[in-house]
Amino acid sequence: MQKVLDSTVPAGTYDKIKFQIHRLQAADNVAGAADLVAKNASILVDGTFNGTAFQFATSLEAEQELEGKFVIDSTSQNITLNFDPSQWFVSGTTVLDPSDAANKLAIEANIKSSLAAFQDDDESGHENHHGDDDGADDDAGDDHGGGGGGGHH
Repeated sequence: MQKVLDSTVPAGTYDKIKFQIHRLQAADNVAGAADLVAKNASILVDGTFNGTAFQFATSLEAEQELEGKFVIDSTSQNITLNFDPSQWFVSGTTVLDPSDAANKLAIEANIKSSLAAFQDDDESGHENHHGDDDGADDDAGDDHGGGGGGGHH
């Protein structure tokens, strides 16, 4: 797990936390996001497939919502947004070529299904199970960690 975002939330009691992935616009003025803006993308993946470099760009929009009672105070409360990219470019046992436009919808569906948000007070990258009464949708995505980047809020 790699921390990619750390944000402070005002103290209070919250009943919902929502993460959104969307295309950035130049007006968003986000440092280091010039490639995303230029490609009208929300996600860029650089890699190699069969020894050939590729860049997969998608304008995928997705959101993950956690419902429950979240009390933010002077003690740490962490929420992890986890992406598990290990399944993005596969369908069953078939590896999907990201440069083949016919695979784009399947890859985007894999990305969307790999998104999970969960309470992670110990910052382990795994959901905290406190009697499983947090109201979270425990079936939303792969919440088992595993190689993906995560952001803590």
